[in-house]
Amino acid sequence: MKAYVESYGCTLNRGEAEIFEDSLRAKGFEVVSSPGEADKLFVFTCAVIEHTERKIIRRLEELSKLKKETSVLGCLAVYKSREIDSIPFTSAVKKVDFEDLMIESASKRLVATLPISTGCMGNCSYCATKLIRGRLRSYDPDTLLRRAKILLKNGAKELRVTSQDSACYGFDGGGFYLPDIIDSIADLKGKFRIRVGMMTPDSFFRIENDLLESFKNEKIYKFFHLPLQSGDDEILRDMGRNYTLSQFMHGMDRIRDGFENFTLSTDLLVGYPCMN
Repeated sequence: MKAYVESYGCTLNRGEAEIFEDSLRAKGFEVVSSPGEADKLFVFTCAVIEHTERKIIRRLEELSKLKKETSVLGCLAVYKSREIDSIPFTSAVKKVDFEDLMIESASKRLVATLPISTGCMGNCSYCATKLIRGRLRSYDPDTLLRRAKILLKNGAKELRVTSQDSACYGFDGGGFYLPDIIDSIADLKGKFRIRVGMMTPDSFFRIENDLLESFKNEKIYKFFHLPLQSGDDEILRDMGRNYTLSQFMHGMDRIRDGFENFTLSTDLLVGYPCMN
């Protein structure tokens, strides 16, 4: 049986697609590079902006012409399940436990993604992803470390630790946080680097001291993705973002004080993206 996997959207979504591919291979599927070669199709979707949603729906309609069983996963499978189910040969898969799929084998990848959780602790007024992904569920650190070892053994030179909000890992209980997991991975033998994905500023502030200490490890890229979203405190409050501009700038000062060279990535929303 041959399977084809196609993915869109954020690093987390693509990381889940990698895990799913590995689980297919473990079940005896041959993963092929073209939908025309496959017996079954799997599409990982994104639901961040309307333009992307429409693009993916058009792609699903295009794939339906192949008349092959197509399973649709990811955020759009939850958000637009009825529309997806109305497309011939296509069905939405609303829930997959990716932690359970972190099996004892993984494909060879030079750059590999390691999802550490799903969902978040935020309540941003403009965000549909929180409704789709739900509340935070942090994956077991032993499972993550085991998969990291397998990926490195198979030749990975960069591990992208990622989540919907990487900094809130462990905030749902368990006493194990983001600095702990990246420290444990960095302690593994071998020449490789770790890149930490997007962190909401308020989550970052909660673990700031320990995280900045962890980032001193030479294996960790000095890369910080902290979405500011707005430079106006009133708009930040209406957005449901639990920090102020001055708090954000203080966090930037801490990073500057700690590292001579680093990369900062942020996001800004133009307009007033508040939905009440």
